Amino acid sequence: MFATTVNYFRLFSFILLFLLNSGMSLSVYADGNTQASNQQDKKTVKTPKQQLDYLINLAKQLTKEARSGNAAASSFRINVVFYRETLREFMLKQPSNSIYSKKLLMEFVRMLALLKSAAECQTGRYIVCPAQLMIQLKAQKTRLVEMYAQVASG
Repeated sequence: MFATTVNYFRLFSFILLFLLNSGMSLSVYADGNTQASNQQDKKTVKTPKQQLDYLINLAKQLTKEARSGNAAASSFRINVVFYRETLREFMLKQPSNSIYSKKLLMEFVRMLALLKSAAECQTGRYIVCPAQLMIQLKAQKTRLVEMYAQVASG
C-alpha cells in the first residue's frame, strides 16, 4: 500500500516537472485545486516582486493547509514540489547584484524545508503535523512576511 502511494507521488512529481519544463505552469487556487495553463498564452512578464508575492502567497496557503489537519496528502505534496520548483526558478534568474538579499532568499529556503517536513507528516490520506512543526511553520511564515515587507519598503 505504501509503495503504491510513493509510486503515485513520484509519477505526479515527474508529470509536474514535465509540465514546468515544457512551458506549462500550474496555478494553485485557494481551495487547493491546481490547473495547468500554457505560459505562451500569457503576454505579461512577471517582475521579481510579483514572483516573490506569488511565492509568499503560496507559502501562506501551504502553511494554512498544513496547519488545518485535513489537507489531502497527495495534492499537498504536489503543491510543495511546485513551490520548490517555482522558488528554484526564481533563484536561478536572480542576478548577482539583486536587491533581494541572500537572507531573504534563505528564509524562503527555510520555509521550503519546513513544508517538506510537513509533507512527510501523513496520517492516512491527510497531512497531520505535530504541534512543534505547526508552531515552526507559523513562525517562519511570519518571519518571511516581515522580512519581505522590509525589503519591499526600502
